[in-house]
Amino acid sequence: MTTEEKYKFIVIDDHPFTRDGIIGYVTAHEEFEFIGEFGDTRSVINSTFAGRPDIIILDLNLPGIDGAKSCGLLKQKFQKCKVVAFTQYEGMEKELEKLGFDGYIIKSEKDSLVPVLLAVLNGEKYFKTSAKKNVHTSEKLNKLDDYLKFKELTSREIEVAELLAEGFSNRETGEKLTISESTVETHRKHILEKLGVKSKSELFALLKKHLE
Repeated sequence: MTTEEKYKFIVIDDHPFTRDGIIGYVTAHEEFEFIGEFGDTRSVINSTFAGRPDIIILDLNLPGIDGAKSCGLLKQKFQKCKVVAFTQYEGMEKELEKLGFDGYIIKSEKDSLVPVLLAVLNGEKYFKTSAKKNVHTSEKLNKLDDYLKFKELTSREIEVAELLAEGFSNRETGEKLTISESTVETHRKHILEKLGVKSKSELFALLKKHLE
């Protein structure tokens, strides 16, 4: 995947350790390119930052302009950019949706961050918690397996496809399946060819459709 094809993102959070964790986790997935980090919204709005993010990961508890009020300002500065709230506060779905956010996820569900980012980048609004729990019921997984078998994916390719769609990187997928990262990449290429998609984000959107 070339730099031009990657989704560019910035992180706004007043805790450097948290920013580092988010950046490390998201950039482990090849679809994303990190282009900036800030400790508060005003620093972004008043800066000469020339990057054009596709998506912003935004904490709500920020000094100065709080995160809830930041969404509109950020979208004015970065037109067509998506904004996802990544916060410790629960039960804010309706409020954040009204404020113009594109997605919302609580920090205790960090493992679902990448799937949520991909869903939002594919045009969805995401305002529910426990992303993986909502998706992976046995009945829905059986339905997905039937679809993948119909597309003539092997049992191993099905395992790889489901893990990649959940947001796991090639390395993490390899560790879970006890295969090498290069083997995962080979499976990934075969999966994309068989399903007629060009990227993991398109794969995620397609698989999610068959989990509904």
